Amino acid sequence: MFLKLPLAFTNDTRDVDEVEVIHKVQTNNQFSFSFLVLLIGSSIVCTLGLLLNTPAVIIGGMLISPLMWPLVKISLGISYSRPNYVKQAVTLLLVAIAITFFSAFAITLISPIKGINYEILARTNPTLLDIFVALVAGGVAALAIVQSKISDSLAGVAIATSLMPPLCVSGIGLALFSSATFLGGLMLFFANVISIIFISVLMFYLVGIKRTSNSQFQRNGLIIVSITLIITALPLILLLKNYTFKSEAYQTTRQVLEQRFAKISPAISLDSVSMSLKSKTDPDAIDIEAEVLVPEDIAIDYQQKEAIIDQLKSALGRNINLNLRIQHTIALVSQEDLETGSVKTQLTKIFQTQLSKLNASLTIDSLSIIQDSDTGVWVAAAVIRADPSIQITENQRSELEQILANQTKQAVELDLEIISRIKLKSQPDLEQDQIKQDIQKGIIALFPNADIGSLALTSQSLESASDSEVKQELLTATLDIKIPKGSTIKRESLDQLKDSLEAKYQKIFRLKLNVTEKNTYLF
Repeated sequence: MFLKLPLAFTNDTRDVDEVEVIHKVQTNNQFSFSFLVLLIGSSIVCTLGLLLNTPAVIIGGMLISPLMWPLVKISLGISYSRPNYVKQAVTLLLVAIAITFFSAFAITLISPIKGINYEILARTNPTLLDIFVALVAGGVAALAIVQSKISDSLAGVAIATSLMPPLCVSGIGLALFSSATFLGGLMLFFANVISIIFISVLMFYLVGIKRTSNSQFQRNGLIIVSITLIITALPLILLLKNYTFKSEAYQTTRQVLEQRFAKISPAISLDSVSMSLKSKTDPDAIDIEAEVLVPEDIAIDYQQKEAIIDQLKSALGRNINLNLRIQHTIALVSQEDLETGSVKTQLTKIFQTQLSKLNASLTIDSLSIIQDSDTGVWVAAAVIRADPSIQITENQRSELEQILANQTKQAVELDLEIISRIKLKSQPDLEQDQIKQDIQKGIIALFPNADIGSLALTSQSLESASDSEVKQELLTATLDIKIPKGSTIKRESLDQLKDSLEAKYQKIFRLKLNVTEKNTYLF
């Protein structure tokens, strides 16, 4: 036994009053004052809505459009095999198209707003999906006409949604001398017209509004409409493919740009992206233009741009012409931020100057200056790269820290990290490095409280007193030394150091010392 449901399906298309349908179609296809007012009013409202980029106004123009009726009469003429219906409807349709087109053209010319906005652009790139929309809209409209209990306004909305706006867009394109806008709107309008006529004929066949006997006009009419629809759909399939690729390419491009800019600096933001699948210079390339908001203290260099282009090429599989339009942003800072930035700048300059005085060969890898929020102490952490022969003592670090504090009148804590600058050297260079280390060790052994600054070696050849063909090498070591006040350097100690060096390296040594006293102040 089957469960009997209280819900039963009813085919309400059997009770169609053919006489009433024909009378309704004929009445609404008269070139009357009412038809003309509705047509002009609809075209004016739609055109203004498109220029203002206001969907609500465009929908208002759709609701009063009478463009549906000539198409329905053409479909009825084919279904009923009435050539006179088709001729009358085609004539009225052409007149309506001309009036709508002229109205949109004239309104655009006198309007102060003449830009091409989103609502206009949305109707200049028809695809196969637009034909499906028109088929559904036409089917619903035809059903509403043959079924009296469905509101007539539903048909008006369904058809007008697919007809009036693209026709007005075509008129706007001609007024603005934009061939792409003109042709795009006209193509969408034509595709919608053919789709609606085709589906309306099928709907009339389905509900029984047709000539029962076989008719050559009826058969030819349906064949012509079907072939025209197929021919119209073929280029739209290609346009749908291009639209799909462009949509995916846009999302991929935006994602790549945002990721790349975030790596350069989180403060960089992507404002907008526009792209053209057909480059002006290379048919196989894609033109991409991006507006980027960049803080004043950040720059995007050539190598970074090339890296972005390479990633886009890999992601899209096409050559890329990338144009970055950089807009520098200015951040509004508080008085406290200004003062903080001023102290940081001052500390940086003083540190660089004093480090150069300490030893000109020292380089700064990184310098971080922050203020401890709890204690107010400025912490300067520097990573310095130096030759292995250069040694920075705790006393030198402490003196540098004191200079920073005195000149900025701030509490400063200096942290130094020294990284040896390693270089592959020849055997003579390695020997000189070893000599420098031996000299430094010898000086420190003789004078434990001394601070060694720079140490330079110069070499020259000397002729032997006994044999002019034998050359001897003279090495002159120039040292900057700081010794405690009241200390002295004994010549005998330096002679002992020279003797040990000459015995080890079989060279003649000369030591040149630039000695200064260290001053210690107690407060």
